[in-house]
Amino acid sequence: MVRPRRLLPIAAAIAVAAAVAIPLAVADELDPNGSETVAEVVEPAAPAAPPAPGIRYVALGDSYTSAPGVTPVDSTAPPACGRSAVNYPHLVAEQLGAQLTDVSCGGAQTMSLYDAQFSGVDAQLDALRPDTTLVTLGIGGNDNDLFATAVAGCAAQLGDVVAGDPAPCRTRYAQQFSEDIAASGVMIKQALVNINAEAPQAQVVVVGYPNLFPTTPAGRLTCAAAGVPFTPDDIEFLDGVERELNAALATAATETKNTYLDTYTPSLGHDMCTAPGTRWIEPTIPLAPAAPVHPNAAGQAAVAAGLAAVVRPRPTA
Repeated sequence: MVRPRRLLPIAAAIAVAAAVAIPLAVADELDPNGSETVAEVVEPAAPAAPPAPGIRYVALGDSYTSAPGVTPVDSTAPPACGRSAVNYPHLVAEQLGAQLTDVSCGGAQTMSLYDAQFSGVDAQLDALRPDTTLVTLGIGGNDNDLFATAVAGCAAQLGDVVAGDPAPCRTRYAQQFSEDIAASGVMIKQALVNINAEAPQAQVVVVGYPNLFPTTPAGRLTCAAAGVPFTPDDIEFLDGVERELNAALATAATETKNTYLDTYTPSLGHDMCTAPGTRWIEPTIPLAPAAPVHPNAAGQAAVAAGLAAVVRPRPTA
């Protein structure tokens, strides 16, 4: 498989979020044809361990997969990746009895699949093997700094509200975001082609992004109390941006004959502006362990439930 030419690393961490290999043991097979002699006592050979028939799972993705801030922390992960021990890959692996290799990392862009993101953090596709049987990919929000701009850049436009623009973020970024998402969709489609080539036995599931913002006018009016620094009109715009990104992910999955997991629809009513006991996404000032504008433990558990439901069963022998 020919991978894209490696590029210089690009800073990909979302501004507000910045505040914030399981080895497969395989027994050596013993020679079953050892000869007997009359004068020699031959001890019976220990039976070779059978090949694992279960799921060999590799999780690829950004901070919506790694789950920075959600405790407990995965002590085996590079600290820069902010990986939780109870993110959805870990939860699904435990539920399905899968062997998990989680290489998700906060700030990852699609090019992080090919390039080392940090010192000591290899290209994510390096984790794939020919015998990998399940791959999840949650990526795209950091391409072209989409989410970082949506959070920090749109908040910076609030001064224009005084000048009479009820949606200054939409005015400033609508065309740019659409162009960035289109470009990201092309890259992700190619990444899926590469994943299919490197893990030909694997079911590949593209995991979409959960609903972040209220979808109703009444809901959008609750966001100020949650400390979300956007106007109601810009909240509507940003929700549309997220739906556009998810549509690009779904298209990439469909066109490469892979599976798309919709996490947006099940998370409706659990956005960052809902009550603390209801929300699956923490707002810009989190009240539960999670990075700002990221899923909390309940959000990770919800994705895990959806993912477990679409994973194809593996043969038991």
